[in-house]
Amino acid sequence: MQLWIKTGFVLLSFVFSVHALAVETFSLPQNKHSTVTLGEYQIFPEKRLGNALYFQKNLLTSFPNFMILDVLPIPDTQSLVYLYADHEKKLAIGLHSMGENQQARIKRVDDEFYEVWVLSHGLRAIFRIYQNRLMRIAAHLRTATGVTPSHDHVAFYHIVNSELLTKENGELERIYDFRIHIIKRSAEQPQRLNITVRNNEVRLQLAWVNDKTLRYYLSDGTSQDLDVAALLPNYF
Repeated sequence: MQLWIKTGFVLLSFVFSVHALAVETFSLPQNKHSTVTLGEYQIFPEKRLGNALYFQKNLLTSFPNFMILDVLPIPDTQSLVYLYADHEKKLAIGLHSMGENQQARIKRVDDEFYEVWVLSHGLRAIFRIYQNRLMRIAAHLRTATGVTPSHDHVAFYHIVNSELLTKENGELERIYDFRIHIIKRSAEQPQRLNITVRNNEVRLQLAWVNDKTLRYYLSDGTSQDLDVAALLPNYF
């Protein structure tokens, strides 16, 4: 069962709703040798349990049992994600929002992939822990979602277009065009399938039949299998 909880960090078996938090005014200690600087963000002290994340040298967040390792801002928002490790050195991704009236959510898909939704901006994004690094997948996409993992690959989709059509009975219906992407777990970048899927809902259900066959379900109950290995012969 997934549970939405208002909090500032992620526990691995839940989905969290993160609401805007005011930036605290505690200043960064003047010990540059143990400070990690990542653009406008700072982590202090470096590689220590209970360390803190700062923005422009003002404290954002800190957890006594976590070690913050990396941070990525979510462009055009006042939200960010950060990579952290617990006392057993298990890695996970957390979410923090700074802006007033800004709401964001994070969902753990598996140990490697997370989905983020910034409600106030209508933005969906996918983040990944890859080779102990924090990455945003397909950073140029604003509707990336539907992460569906298999043992060796991960699929996701995004909306590329929509149009309003008139049905035979005269009613209007909006149709959405989807693109599907595949990520090999051993590779860094995703590959796009050269197909477009149409559906009259903004969601597309995906499921792996086996590690080379992906099935998608439409809102009318029909489904179709895709031979992903044939569509991406150099990726399998």
